[in-house]
Amino acid sequence: MKSGIDYNKLDKTLNTPKMIKVADVQDKLEKVGFGVVRFKDDANKLNLWQVNKAEDGTEYIEALYEDKEEVIKSSWTIEVDSFKKSATIFYKETPIKNVVFAEIGFDSSEADDFKKYLPERLASNKDLVKSMVNSLDESYKNTVHNKHPELFQ
Repeated sequence: MKSGIDYNKLDKTLNTPKMIKVADVQDKLEKVGFGVVRFKDDANKLNLWQVNKAEDGTEYIEALYEDKEEVIKSSWTIEVDSFKKSATIFYKETPIKNVVFAEIGFDSSEADDFKKYLPERLASNKDLVKSMVNSLDESYKNTVHNKHPELFQ
């Protein structure tokens, strides 16, 4: 008995990441950092998007989140300075990167959200981690690689 359902097409549809042209929504986006943006009016700060270029040069944003909520135990922690101007990102107590909120388009009023949500995103998104560790200077990147090679896989 044939079901009439093309399971390959269904799988591709369900497992294709959400993508939107940057030009269509540029005025609604705010930069989070590391090539990541979010919608200004999105109440759920976890819904992050990564900026990518198509072969024709058109910029798209691709969803970095899944529609279902998931709780992930994380080895990532964030420490925000007392003035809420910058934060240090740690992996298993190793400082990985210091970020200045003004440089990544964050207001100091969003520091608590940054501290709360970024560890979950880093734990669940290898591309975000890869982008971050690749932005380190070569000397420190080698140090981090020697101590935590799993971040480079």
